[in-house]
This record gives sequence, structure tokens and C-alpha cells, in this order.
Amino acid sequence: MDLPEQIIDLSGEEPHESHGGWRNFLINSCEVRDEHDGVVFYGATNCNYVVFPDGTLVRNYGYHGNALMNRVRDEGRDVVLAAVKKDMAEIKATVARLKQ
Repeated sequence: MDLPEQIIDLSGEEPHESHGGWRNFLINSCEVRDEHDGVVFYGATNCNYVVFPDGTLVRNYGYHGNALMNRVRDEGRDVVLAAVKKDMAEIKATVARLKQ
């Protein structure tokens, strides 16, 4: 499993600088829990990190990592990625409106 050079968390966050960025964190601090069609599901305890081939990182917790991977299998990675990006854009827009 090759990780893209640039990994972008849709929330805009980065791991603590001591981890050396997302690539190092995922490789050195997480286990690979699943992989399908180029989408890799990493985990550390109850935290999930799902990386799409374009470098998009989706973080979630508990059973949501498995649920996202099931959607990738059922609906296809491109469909799921488009839906996730759309949902995150709507969340960011809503938060921005609430801050006004």
C-alpha cells in the first residue's frame, strides 16, 4: 500500500508536529485495518483514518471506519469520496454561517 505524498485531512487539521505529518503518523503509529480499491483504512485504538488515492483523509471513530469502508465497497470509492467532500463543504459552510 503506497500512501500519496500529500495527505489532506478534510477538517484541515494536522497531527501533532512530533508525528512528522500524516504520512509518518499513519505509517508509524497506526495499523492497516482494511484496504479496497486503493482506499486504505488505518486505525489506532478507537480512531479511524481512511485515506483515498487522491490523498484525502477522513477521520472518524468507532464503527464509522468500517461503515465507510463498506460504503466504498458497495457504492464505489469515487462516489463515496464525492459525497464525503460535499458533506464536509456543507459542514464548513454551516459553521461559517453560525460564526457570523
